[in-house]
Amino acid sequence: MDASKTLEITGSKRPVLAAVLQILPFIGGAGYFYLGQHRKGVLLALLSAVLLAGNAVAASQGLLEDGVVRGWVFLAMVLTPIWFSLLLVGGLDAWLLGRELKAGGSVGVRESRVPLAGRLFGQSDGDAQSGGDAQSGSDTQNG
Repeated sequence: MDASKTLEITGSKRPVLAAVLQILPFIGGAGYFYLGQHRKGVLLALLSAVLLAGNAVAASQGLLEDGVVRGWVFLAMVLTPIWFSLLLVGGLDAWLLGRELKAGGSVGVRESRVPLAGRLFGQSDGDAQSGGDAQSGSDTQNG
């Protein structure tokens, strides 16, 4: 059995703090770190760093080149709303996980309460409860 599936996080956490840390764009993933879900925090932090760097390059090179929108600018225009959406979904997920921990419950290190966050960053609540371990077991062996 994979160790990541047997580890559980317990202890009282502040749900609002977890959500606020999660949605801050310059420290993306900090809410997951606060909750002890380090793998999800690292994934979101790396994604945030790449998108911030892309936006910085787009801003430094100007908007147009010979009347055509530059590729970096177009990429930033497309990816930035997606990134902010991920931060908001992660914030909701962190808040729900923090609320459960504050109530005295426990959560797995890859567990999520928002299905989209589970698919993107780890295991969703439905997978954890429905015995989806067989399906997600191949994911943990590959990653």
